[in-house]
Amino acid sequence: MTKNSSPKNEQNHRHDSSDGFSEFAKLKKSHKAYNDQLVTVKEQLKSSEQLYRETQKAAKLGGWCYNLESDVLTMTDETFQIFELSVGTPLTIEDVFTKYIHEDDLALAKNVFFNCVEYGIEYSEEVRLTTANNNIIWAKINGCASIEKEQIVEVYGNVMDITERKLFELALAESESKFRAVFKESATIMLVINPKCGSIIDCNYAAEKFYGYSHNEFLKLSVFDLNCLPKHQVYEEFSKAQCQQKLYFNFTHKLANGKTKSVEVYSSPIFIDGQKRLLSIVHDITEKKKAEQALIESEKRYRSLFDSNRDALLVFDSNFIVQDANAAFEKLLGYKIADLKGQHASNIYYDLNHFQDLEQDLTGNFSQATYKKNIHYQCLHGDDFIGETIVFYLNEEQGKTNHFVAIIRDITEEIQKSIDLDISISKFKRLANATFEGICYIYQEKIFEINDQLCRMLGYSQQEMIGQPIFDFVFPGDHQIVEEKLLGGGDLDYEMRLIKKDDTLIHVEANGRYVEINNKRLRLSVVRDITYRKQAEQKLLKAIIDTEEKERKLFAEDLHDELGPHMSGIRLLAGSLSKKCHDPSVILEIANTLDNLVKEAIEKIRSISNRLTPSVLSDYGLEVALRTFCNRINQSEEIMISLEVDELSCTLSSNLEIVIYRVLIELINNTIKHAKADNITIVLTQTDYGINLEYQDDGIGFNLNEMLTLKKGLGLTNILNRIELLESSYSFVNKSPQGITYNIMFYTQSNRTNGEN
Repeated sequence: MTKNSSPKNEQNHRHDSSDGFSEFAKLKKSHKAYNDQLVTVKEQLKSSEQLYRETQKAAKLGGWCYNLESDVLTMTDETFQIFELSVGTPLTIEDVFTKYIHEDDLALAKNVFFNCVEYGIEYSEEVRLTTANNNIIWAKINGCASIEKEQIVEVYGNVMDITERKLFELALAESESKFRAVFKESATIMLVINPKCGSIIDCNYAAEKFYGYSHNEFLKLSVFDLNCLPKHQVYEEFSKAQCQQKLYFNFTHKLANGKTKSVEVYSSPIFIDGQKRLLSIVHDITEKKKAEQALIESEKRYRSLFDSNRDALLVFDSNFIVQDANAAFEKLLGYKIADLKGQHASNIYYDLNHFQDLEQDLTGNFSQATYKKNIHYQCLHGDDFIGETIVFYLNEEQGKTNHFVAIIRDITEEIQKSIDLDISISKFKRLANATFEGICYIYQEKIFEINDQLCRMLGYSQQEMIGQPIFDFVFPGDHQIVEEKLLGGGDLDYEMRLIKKDDTLIHVEANGRYVEINNKRLRLSVVRDITYRKQAEQKLLKAIIDTEEKERKLFAEDLHDELGPHMSGIRLLAGSLSKKCHDPSVILEIANTLDNLVKEAIEKIRSISNRLTPSVLSDYGLEVALRTFCNRINQSEEIMISLEVDELSCTLSSNLEIVIYRVLIELINNTIKHAKADNITIVLTQTDYGINLEYQDDGIGFNLNEMLTLKKGLGLTNILNRIELLESSYSFVNKSPQGITYNIMFYTQSNRTNGEN
């Protein structure tokens, strides 16, 4: 020390000669014995540098959530990795404090956590963790409370491995050169910032790659050029980092290409060349932000769907503790959602046997797709109901508590309707099988259901017909009718031919309509066998044709036998008149003869016309026409006809009068020709149903069945066909040899329905 030197100057000199690493300089100036300790520190630094290189692979942020009600801690895969645990390892909050928080930081960690649990105070601290592999790491932990109805229900937050940053800070404290090496080579984005003006003093290669600027371009920028916030807000946040009020920030940064990225920035003061700087470590959290936003949107959609669903929804965990329910569940069972949470699900079941079945089926079968069963439920107000219950496993993140969702729909009314429907169907089947008409349901052109009567009509059993195409039983020539009428819709009657099992045909009349049964649109068809009616119509048609032919023949014979001679005589007299025109007396005689012949011809024409259709029937009615005909027969004195007609209060149709008249004429002609009778008695009376005809003669009679079977007696067949054509009824009594009696009821149109009943 020189004379001009003083202790103070010497001290200043020593301070000026410092190279910025004060602690390293002190070690140099320490006692030689301290060199051994320096070697040890260097070895520890080397070990720390190795640890830093292993942990500098992109920092990941883990998440966790602790549910106060269920005392369940859930963690993300990244959190398990930070603790060096297998993903899904069961872990409680007590395990975290007793096994993994470093004993020196345990008091701090417990204090901030339970302040958050009790009072909802947010926290963010840096603590040391002892991993499952007994490695000690630094972690930044933060947490906040989730409050529902003024109560804290969950505490959640993040945990981030900051060992790299901590080691980096220690390395800076030991050696600026080491800092430079780590700074430049780190894969983590790092910036060195002037705290006074915010200009960027230095950056590493990772920052250049992320932002897209070269090193020289970076040195011309400031944090205000990167940050998307207004400059005054950036400055406020910048000031907090400078005075260490806040070290963690979420920003949106602009890249060189104009795009933006969401980033997390960790800033802390450091000294470089004896000057205070800010070291900012930047993490790209753009994808994380997108994932978080997607999660929020998904949660909103889930909650909206959950709350608006018309079916009752119940969420419970693997221990059958209720976690949530929607408004429809609250309305259906009467329970308040807040009161229901935390209760055992068995409390809402009316029949515990049903719940025990559900519990047995679900326990241990978490991966099963669905469980469906009808279960008896107990409402809060005392009522009970049958609920169709579908339970499915809610596949959540690994390591979280298993949850189930139950969808409940009240089907009590449906079950009752189903029972009523079964009863109704049973009654219908009994009724359908008791009717004389064939009934069948058709679905997609196949027979869906059929009654016994239709089976009897066709000679098949129900098993042989159900499920078969309807066209298999329809005569090919009538397929088009079936397509248009039966399957095309409409309620009008139509006729078709069906094929019996023995390949014979029957004529049927059918009508139908569409009905809805069990959500199926079926065609109901009612079939009536009209084969006998068709045969009768054919017989009637043949009888009409034969009768017309007979009438034409008789008409021709009448014209030939009765009018022919008169016409011939008139022709001869007309010829002789031209030859003897000179004798007035002869002319007068011929003229008188001609006049008589013409009169007789006119009378013959009138007689023939009356036999065809008597004018008296249309002019004066049925009674007068009958009496006129009977009087003409009585004048012959060969047979006597007694006609009694009650006063008819109803007006008969012309068709009915003609049929009654023709039937009586045919009966009288048969009696005259075949019965050898002396007397005929005819009585016409009016009843509530129509006109009743009683006809009786005292002749020799005949065998009705034999005549019909052998097709003898065209007149008799004519009579029966006319009666059946009017849908009237008749009875026949043969009192041979005392005569025969007919009793015929001609129904009037207004009383036909009553008469059939």
